[in-house]
Amino acid sequence: MKSPVVLIVEDNAAMRELLTNRLKTEDIEVRAAPDMATGLAELRTGDINLLLLDLLLGPEAGKSGADLVRQARLDNTTNINSLPIVVLSDWLDPAAVLGEVLSADQYDYFHKPSTSLDTIAQHIKQKLHGQTPAR
Repeated sequence: MKSPVVLIVEDNAAMRELLTNRLKTEDIEVRAAPDMATGLAELRTGDINLLLLDLLLGPEAGKSGADLVRQARLDNTTNINSLPIVVLSDWLDPAAVLGEVLSADQYDYFHKPSTSLDTIAQHIKQKLHGQTPAR
């Protein structure tokens, strides 16, 4: 059986590596993108099962996570509308950034500094296996 594929879009290289290494311990295939353009290219492959998205991509990364979702929706070559989305950010109010792109029931949110990697990994694993994760 093929492992599920998670796309991590995170501009912080250290955080990207931590998330990648932790998800791999759950037998999850990980694709990692440091910016919006790379994230969109990965989404266009059509084999992504879940999007783990940093909300505020740094200025060198070009755009925000909301911009990525908006562009992916305009792009008929992605499956963004059927993907589970997990948002990981320093922002305490993700709706302030995502409100015009996603409604609160279309994504799960974790506050970056206060959520453990284990909690995020278990949540993603449950989402990928069709279970309703406990929060």
